[in-house]
Amino acid sequence: MQNQSPSSALSIEPAVLTPELAAAYLCRKPKTLKNWRLAGAGPRYVRMGKDVFYRRVDLDDFVVASVCDPGPTTWPVRPEPASAAPPPKRGRGRPRKEKEVAA
Repeated sequence: MQNQSPSSALSIEPAVLTPELAAAYLCRKPKTLKNWRLAGAGPRYVRMGKDVFYRRVDLDDFVVASVCDPGPTTWPVRPEPASAAPPPKRGRGRPRKEKEVAA
């Protein structure tokens, strides 16, 4: 049996992380993790009674699953306008009555 000094016992990583520590690990706010839980999204979590915890392996799996490959670059191309002429100008204010031309 191995004797552990008190200082080495303190260096053991916890099996689960609090939402605050998990949020810091993911560079997010604890409120974001809560919103993800309520929406059924985000990393897997452990519920012990009313308390919520996160396992580091589940956080790592969530990060791996969130990786996006850039793929081929296809920028949306804007179609050319049908006519190059500018639209007709509209007058300001109320339309005027047309004057009758005497013949």
